Amino acid sequence: MHPVLSGFGWWTTAISICLMGMLIYGPDVLMTATTVLEAVPSSAHGRAAAWVNGAGAAGQMVSPFIVSGIVQGFGWDSLFNVFVICALIAGTLLTLRWDEGKSDLSGRDLYRLKALDETVN
Repeated sequence: MHPVLSGFGWWTTAISICLMGMLIYGPDVLMTATTVLEAVPSSAHGRAAAWVNGAGAAGQMVSPFIVSGIVQGFGWDSLFNVFVICALIAGTLLTLRWDEGKSDLSGRDLYRLKALDETVN
């Protein structure tokens, strides 16, 4: 849609870019802020958010060089193979740590859940 709108002039291009930024903000906040803040203790919220946002910024700076190097050296097919390999590695790492840190609902956690259930009902 952006290439079509850019043919109408500078203002439509500016509005299009602003709309893209506004539409990306919600998912970005969910992935980088909310998810990270739920995964770490409250004393580490700032550091965790900084690491995630810093890694994202570094990835945006470095990725064009990596992508263009792979394409120039090995071709487009190899680039997509690298993407598949990276996705498999990420999935494997996620699977290895999937249940880490989950509570077995014993002790205080079970008491809190019962108290919450009683207040709701």
